[in-house]
Amino acid sequence: MGYSEVVCHLCSVSFNIGRIRTKAEPRDAAWRSADWCESEGTFVMGDGFSYRGCGGETGCFVVLRTEEKMGEGRGKEVDGAEVATWEGEEEDGDDSGEFVDEIEGGEEEVLEYEEEEGDGEGGSDVEMRDVEEEEVEEEKYCEDYLTLLRNLRAMNDRPQTPKPEIFYPINLEAGDVFESTLWEREKAKYGADDESRGVSLVGVEHIAGPKCFDDRGYNGHNISAEEMKGCTTYQFLAYKSSDWHPESDDEEWEESSQVFLTGIGDRFPSRDMASPEVIPVRHGWNEGDSDSWNGGGNDRSVAMPFHPTCFDIFTRLSKQHLGKIDVHGLMEWRNSKFADVGRAFSCDPNVEKGRDQWWAHHAGAEYLAANPLYIPGLGSIFEAARTVDSSFSPRNSAFSPLAATSSILREIGAAREDPFLALPQELREHIVDHLDSKEIATLRLASRAFHELPISLWYKLLRIEMPWLWEVYSDHKPSFWTALEVLDLKREAKAKEAWTEKMDLKRYFISCEMPEILGEWEKDQPRFAGIEAVGKAYRMAEGVGKMVEREGTNWYLLYKGIRMAKLKGLRNRERIWRDIGKIVEQIRILREEGKIAE
Repeated sequence: MGYSEVVCHLCSVSFNIGRIRTKAEPRDAAWRSADWCESEGTFVMGDGFSYRGCGGETGCFVVLRTEEKMGEGRGKEVDGAEVATWEGEEEDGDDSGEFVDEIEGGEEEVLEYEEEEGDGEGGSDVEMRDVEEEEVEEEKYCEDYLTLLRNLRAMNDRPQTPKPEIFYPINLEAGDVFESTLWEREKAKYGADDESRGVSLVGVEHIAGPKCFDDRGYNGHNISAEEMKGCTTYQFLAYKSSDWHPESDDEEWEESSQVFLTGIGDRFPSRDMASPEVIPVRHGWNEGDSDSWNGGGNDRSVAMPFHPTCFDIFTRLSKQHLGKIDVHGLMEWRNSKFADVGRAFSCDPNVEKGRDQWWAHHAGAEYLAANPLYIPGLGSIFEAARTVDSSFSPRNSAFSPLAATSSILREIGAAREDPFLALPQELREHIVDHLDSKEIATLRLASRAFHELPISLWYKLLRIEMPWLWEVYSDHKPSFWTALEVLDLKREAKAKEAWTEKMDLKRYFISCEMPEILGEWEKDQPRFAGIEAVGKAYRMAEGVGKMVEREGTNWYLLYKGIRMAKLKGLRNRERIWRDIGKIVEQIRILREEGKIAE
C-alpha cells in the first residue's frame, strides 16, 4: 500500500504539516511533513529541488545540514566506555563535581580486614586473596567512575560553538553537478577529521525564498513558526474499557461519558505504517486504532482524531447551542458519517485543494495551519483598544464632531430635506441596530444624521459579525491540552530518565563505599525539577481565557484593529468555527430525530 493520510475529524486538515524556513530563521523553525517520526530535527529536503521549479527567480537556497552524534560530538571515551552528555544537563547545576568531591573525600577511609582469631581455620590465605582482589576491583571501578564524572564535568564546561551555515542559491542549470559540488564544498569546510569528532552530514535542506514553489511545506516568509504552533498535534476521543477508572486530571464530562481524552502525539503515521502513539498514557491508552473513517470495523474500537484546539472550539459551540459538552452526540455523529472516506467535512475550498496523498502546502492557504487559539498579535490589538481615560464611556461617539466650517454648513443646509435629521438620536441608533457594518458605512456617507454613532454599536457588530471572537463575550478557559506540547513532554521524560540514571548511579556507589550515610544523603537530595510541561500549558491556557472588559474597551478601535490586522490564526478560527458549527447543528438534528440514544 502507499502512503495514506489521516486528518482531523473536526477541521479536515492534516496533522502532517511541513514548514520551510527562511535564511533568517534557526533550524528548529523547519520541519518535514508526511513522516512517521516526530518533527523535531527534520526538514524539507533540498536534494530534489530541480523537480520543484525553485531557482534564482524564487529566491530559494539550499544548505547542507549537519548533526553532532550522541557520544561522539559531545562525548569522550573513558577506559573503553563511550560517554555522552545530555542536552540540558548543565541546567541541573554542577552535580557531577559535587559528587566527585563526596566520593573523593571518602577515599582516604581504609577498609581493614582482620584475621579472625580461633583455631586457625577461619582466615586462610585463599580467603584473604579473594578479599584483596575484590577490594582492588571495587577501587578500580570507583576510580573509573570518578574519571567518567570529571570528563563529564569538563565537557559540560566546554563551550559549544556551532559552525555558521552557508546558504547556496539554487542553480537549476547546473542540476546534479551543482548538488555534488555542494557536498564537496561542505566536506572541505568541515574538514576530514570532523567525522571522527562526531559531525556528520545528514542532507540538503531547502531554504524558502519569497516566491518558493515547493508544496512540501508552507513558506516561512508567509507564516511564522509561532503562528503554526500545535498544527501537528493530535489527540483522540476513545471509548472506555470495562475496567475504566477516573484519574486526577480528568475533565468534568469524562466521568459520566462513554468516551475519554487520550494523551497527545506529534504527526500522524500513515495508515499502513503504524499506530499513532500518545504521551502521557491516560487510562492505559498509549496507542490503538484511530482514524477519520471506518473501513468496516466496529465503530467503538476506533478512536476519533482531532487537534486539541479544534476540540476546544467544539466544546464552546456545544455548550452554546446544545447546553452541554455533548461528546456522546459527537461520537454518534462521527459513527453516522464514518464511511465518508473521500470527502472533507470542511466547506473551505483550500482544504479540498490541499488533500492529496501527501498534504499539498499551497501558497495563500497558510492560514489552514495557523493556531486558532494562541494567535500572535491578537493580544496587542485588545490592549490597543483598552482605555484608562476616566471620561471614556461606550456611549461616547466613535467619531469626532464635525467642525463648523463654511463648507460643512453649506452641506448641512443642502441636507435639511434629509428626513433622518428630524429623527431623535435614539431612533437613529435603533435603525443602525438592524444594519451590518457595510450598510452603516454607506448610510453615514448618505446622511449627516448618522455621523456620530456610539462606540457600543461596534460591540454589537462584533457579536453579530464575528461570533468566533469569543474574547468579546465569553470567559470560557481552554483546556491545558490545547497548549501542551509533545516535544516538551518528550524532553521532560528524557531529562527525567537521565537524571534518574545519574541518581541511581550515585546511590549505588554511596551504598558500596559509605552505606552508613546513604539514608541521610537520600534525604538531602532534591526532587527532579523538569521543564514542567503541564504547568507551562496551564499558564498559557489561562492567559487566553480572559474576557475583554466591556466598559473599558473602545469597541470601534477593536473592530477596526481586527479588520485591518488580517491575522491568519483568526481566519482559521473563523473557518473552524463555521465547520464545527455545522457539525453541532447536525448533532442537534440527529437528537431531534431520535437517532442518538442516551
